[in-house]
Amino acid sequence: GVITFAVGLVPDFAPAVAKAFPWFGRVCFLFGAIFFTAGGIAECVENEVFISFSLTTGWVGAVLNTLGGLGYLVGAVLYCWPELNFCGSFAFGVGSAIFITGSGLMIMMWKDEQFG
Repeated sequence: GVITFAVGLVPDFAPAVAKAFPWFGRVCFLFGAIFFTAGGIAECVENEVFISFSLTTGWVGAVLNTLGGLGYLVGAVLYCWPELNFCGSFAFGVGSAIFITGSGLMIMMWKDEQFG
């Protein structure tokens, strides 16, 4: 997801790409958001989120990473309509805030050598 988002920034630094392929960045952001969401879902499967309610640090971190990915996905979909760019930016902001919280939990697990 991260690499796809970075590729999506190319039109911001290369105006010729933006003129030739106006949807290039939006498509990259959409695929990156899909990859982030898929990674969060895989993490949920690994931590048995869908079959348990254990509320361990790994369980909560997996849920937060999935919700952050969904926030990015909503933002990327909304970016497909230029009149909804503010709503898309807001969704990206909410997704980022959720990712920050989930990443904080993952750092706590890493410090305790619990990589679950």
